[in-house]
Amino acid sequence: MKLSPRSPAHRCLQLVACVLALAASEPLWAVAVPSVAPKSLKETQDPDAVAEHEKAAAAEAKKSAAPVISQAWIEQIQKMAQSHSKRDAAPAEKFDVVFSKKGTVTSFNIRISRNANRTPNDANQMHGICNASFDGRSDKLKLDGEGVVDGPDLYELFGVDQLKIVCDELIAIRRLQLAFIKVGLNYTLEAGVIVAPDGKSWAWEIGPSEEQSPNVIYGINYYPATHELHSVHLDNKKAAAKLQQAAAQAGMQLKWVQDMRER
Repeated sequence: MKLSPRSPAHRCLQLVACVLALAASEPLWAVAVPSVAPKSLKETQDPDAVAEHEKAAAAEAKKSAAPVISQAWIEQIQKMAQSHSKRDAAPAEKFDVVFSKKGTVTSFNIRISRNANRTPNDANQMHGICNASFDGRSDKLKLDGEGVVDGPDLYELFGVDQLKIVCDELIAIRRLQLAFIKVGLNYTLEAGVIVAPDGKSWAWEIGPSEEQSPNVIYGINYYPATHELHSVHLDNKKAAAKLQQAAAQAGMQLKWVQDMRER
């Protein structure tokens, strides 16, 4: 049967053909490229700010006999990076951790820059990485010293020699996970390292892990050196009160902010 050019069915077929043509000519998943190329680690870390991280992390480790990520795994990741990364300080450009409701780690992923120089800030690039991950399906750490990913380098978050400091900061985030459950915020949390808004060190972005939707808790920034949690005001007043309560139980100070870039 021949369709009329003006019939709904004919127009539908035209639309489908256009969509298929676009899909064939464009990548389905575009690589996110920062508008400005991220700076190197030495340009985004202030020694005094890093020293505050180190001091706070040492205090956390002293309070808790149980690390979130074992020293053995930390050393394996560092050894891999030192063997394969040609970049100064072997900076991590990604470090995400997902907790269970009991405060154990269900998965984590750390990506470390491997090329000696930064790749151009262009989506049509690939860059070398070292990658370490734990998927929770076994008790094994997965290491890949010669990985490659699409796109330009991401932000340089911290050096591999600072990994122990970063992992000790997870002790406080584990307390927050347990406090969430205790006050009735029935979420598992995901924590990821970000460059601090002041550009002097790193901070953590925390929120319910991705599979939990819908939720009423948005992204929260955690600053280990000051034990501060920053959050925009929540529409749900009961959730806001519980978040305040969870922060207090975890030994953190919750500050409501208008913009998450505030510091």
